[in-house]
Amino acid sequence: MFVRAELERLTLGIRIENTATGAGPVIICDYCGERITDARDGNYEWADVTGAPGQRMAVYFLHKRCSAAHEAARGIVLDSMELTVLLPYLAHNLDLDWDEASRHAETLSAL
Repeated sequence: MFVRAELERLTLGIRIENTATGAGPVIICDYCGERITDARDGNYEWADVTGAPGQRMAVYFLHKRCSAAHEAARGIVLDSMELTVLLPYLAHNLDLDWDEASRHAETLSAL
């Protein structure tokens, strides 16, 4: 069984990647270590041990093709959602005004 600190250490997840024009967030597969470039090709996954309200769990970011191997290597079965729904759920949980955030990002990109 993994302890919380070990789970945190093993996840690659969201990273900042430098480019020729700046830096930006990308999602890295926790199994193969490659960047997930299409949200339809990836999942975010977690182990819901108790189902208790308020429980917080480590999240894995995985290519769909890597999911089964990741679970087998760790001996766990994970709940999952496609990456296409991550931003809408996260925006809701952050009480984010999407239009305002998009305008702010455009302004920052122009600097």
